[in-house]
Amino acid sequence: MKHSATRGIEQLADVASGAIESKDKVVCMHAVSALGRLAADYLEEKPRLRPDWFSLDAMVRENPDFVSMQNDILKDIEDNRYWVEMKILRQFQMLYGESLNRMRDINYLLAIHTRKTAEKALDTGDEAVVALCVKFFNTFLRATINARDVRTAYNVLNQYRLLAEGALIRHKGLVAVDIARRFKYYGQLGFASGIAFVLETAAYDLCELNEMAFVQNAPCLPQLLDILLEVDKEAEEGHSMEASLRGVRKAQIKLATFFLTRGAQEPARTIFNDMKDELPSRLQSIHEELSGIRSRDFWEINDRGINFDYLDVDRRAALETFFSWFDADAKKQESACSR
Repeated sequence: MKHSATRGIEQLADVASGAIESKDKVVCMHAVSALGRLAADYLEEKPRLRPDWFSLDAMVRENPDFVSMQNDILKDIEDNRYWVEMKILRQFQMLYGESLNRMRDINYLLAIHTRKTAEKALDTGDEAVVALCVKFFNTFLRATINARDVRTAYNVLNQYRLLAEGALIRHKGLVAVDIARRFKYYGQLGFASGIAFVLETAAYDLCELNEMAFVQNAPCLPQLLDILLEVDKEAEEGHSMEASLRGVRKAQIKLATFFLTRGAQEPARTIFNDMKDELPSRLQSIHEELSGIRSRDFWEINDRGINFDYLDVDRRAALETFFSWFDADAKKQESACSR
């Protein structure tokens, strides 16, 4: 049975890989989706399987996806009963690498099915598989940054954020915080690698994650807010790539307007205190840019279809409230100096 399962997984991956080589996107997408459905169906049936199914016998250990693994990793796989999920996700990893800068739609689809696998694991209480999917998302982002594929990073981060939001909805705040920390890490890695838009995208996704945490009344909201406010700290040191650093500040200010429209002054003040020593010229230009956006839709076609900087009428009013605090603080400082 184990041989049949591994062989079936490999055959589906072979079909997808061959389709990538021949640029047959439709066939590749069907094969990837079949692997994704297999993972979901397996997780549904997994609690009813016999204990010996999860042991790593010679057939599994000598499989190409496991043969090079250290004994402690194999023991972890066996103890946490996820060799089938590891096998499927390893095929995803292979196909992801083959698709980078070639067939981006396949990268997006692989991220979607990795998210869905993690969500199914959340629903079935399989925390080890959730953590495994998070590791594969991290691996995807590392490969994407190394390949300098900005568009893929933009879309994969979207799926990763949706997984974190799903964790919040299911009251798994620790999972959401772990993912938020990875957003910070890979955003900074992208910035250091010269693709600064990854940092800006990570900041806006962290903004949305904070909003979801507030709506869900999640206890982890203070941690998520701290991560957002720290995301640009290392990048700020050289003051290079100004546009993306400004993008991070805009995301933080956008979150402050969200809090203010919901009567949450304290977290909005936390954001203000973090940036009250910013250059006035930078703050003024950010204020003007955020005030001037009137269309929610981005003016080019993209998979998210939104303008990061858009604020609705209520949030534009809150924007004025937020920026009035800078004026009040400046007058307070002037009064203190004149004494």
